[in-house]
Amino acid sequence: HNAKSRNLADLIQGIRHGTAIGTSDGSYMPTQSTAHGTAAWILRASPTCDAEYYNAIPTSGNRKEVNAYRSELQGVHAILLAIYALCQAYDISSGTVTLACDNDTSVDLSNDPRLEVPPSIEHADLIRGIRYLKKHIPITANLTYVKGHTDRHTAFEDLSPLEQLNCRCDNAAKALLRARIASDSGNYSP
Repeated sequence: HNAKSRNLADLIQGIRHGTAIGTSDGSYMPTQSTAHGTAAWILRASPTCDAEYYNAIPTSGNRKEVNAYRSELQGVHAILLAIYALCQAYDISSGTVTLACDNDTSVDLSNDPRLEVPPSIEHADLIRGIRYLKKHIPITANLTYVKGHTDRHTAFEDLSPLEQLNCRCDNAAKALLRARIASDSGNYSP
């Protein structure tokens, strides 16, 4: 097995055994660009295992919709979509994953079990998608709040595993956002 397939096998086992953890985070820099937001997510087999999958993505929506809050929700939606895809592709029918986000409103609205989301609620499309995924994932996805940017005040190695992953998500989302902004201004070279 190569390292990537080993990571996948470990992650699947972590989900099935309830040891898997993950975080997501969003980024938005309105002083540099109001057109872009990004999000990043990381799924890890367990707090002590290095086997993980991650991605950084642009925030969906037009210039009027994209903001910091939508970017946070985009991260939650993306990590749940990844879990849903893993469950479908690898026939995972039971298990648990503990997920964290540093936006308490995103956590609260995502944990609401009602599928109905009034259209008057900001970013109802993403909230509805998150709730739908949580309801249809065959495992338990426990979403909790984690304090963000904790690496600014505490040594990285002294942070909890969820805090560490959140800081890494924050850095990945910011890196993608900076690249997208620079690309728009013609200053980015791949």
